[in-house]
Amino acid sequence: MDAGLDRFDIIKQVRFQLITTNDEADNNGLFEVRELKNQAGAATSELVHYNDKGLSKDGTRQQIKAAAAEGNTEVKIIGNDNNGDSLVLSNEELKAHTPFAQSYGTIVEATRYMFASFTDLLKRGTLTVEAANDDANRKVEEIRQERLLSPRNNQN
Repeated sequence: MDAGLDRFDIIKQVRFQLITTNDEADNNGLFEVRELKNQAGAATSELVHYNDKGLSKDGTRQQIKAAAAEGNTEVKIIGNDNNGDSLVLSNEELKAHTPFAQSYGTIVEATRYMFASFTDLLKRGTLTVEAANDDANRKVEEIRQERLLSPRNNQN
């Protein structure tokens, strides 16, 4: 993410579009805006910061990282690069990407590689994972119990 943001000389606009959540934790500081969105019955809501002369890079960086970490906000950043050319980045360009060779012999080998890559990204701080909230834990437990009690799974 930092590499993408570092491409900007001037950040003129940051647009946060709130995505409807499935009861995930909403801790990115946009909770109040999301509440207003829900109260109004809005399908979408946006928060836009704009300054033609440039926004605070440090301030916008913190907000963008927080929104990206939650995963329930689309972010669009508009500005200029060091050459003065227009630059627009969104969530997709700011994501961490890890190469994955598709020449693994078995699904087990591929799974081990992906898990090792995931844990390496966690160790380096590129990714962070928050604990599931109580609602998510409850839903997972309900699904688990339904599957355990399913007649299909109890056949001998």
